[in-house]
Amino acid sequence: MRRFKKNGLLIGLGTSQNSFTKIDWTVFNGRQYTGGSSRDAVRVTLHRKGMFYLNLRAFEALGSPAAVELRFNDTGRILGMKATDPTRKNAFRVRDHGTGSNSSSKRISAAALFQHLRFCVDRTVQFQDVDLDDDGVLILDLDNALTVTRGAR
Repeated sequence: MRRFKKNGLLIGLGTSQNSFTKIDWTVFNGRQYTGGSSRDAVRVTLHRKGMFYLNLRAFEALGSPAAVELRFNDTGRILGMKATDPTRKNAFRVRDHGTGSNSSSKRISAAALFQHLRFCVDRTVQFQDVDLDDDGVLILDLDNALTVTRGAR
């Protein structure tokens, strides 16, 4: 095996087919960051302090509600949001995020849900493959979410 240093790293180049052992690879299912998201894509993120952020497309998919009810499955790994009457006891208000009342981004404080589930998110995550079921529930799968920040500094 030939070895050389490049930028301070020791690199080994095999000279025969048997130089490297078989590696059990895992495919990274993330997407390349493009500096923003498509306006047509539904985007939902969860901040480490239990705050959901929805883009305009996700908000409209829910019917542009004033409030949502939050749901979870038996493992607490799949979450759901459904539009509800803001006067209900279990209603979580949808608020503008950003500047002005015409902000296209919305936020929902869900810290109470995560305290109930005894679940902590230590980094901001973006949900992948967000879908709306036949009952109007926006489905958010924590096992299919990607970290989009480097965590607490």
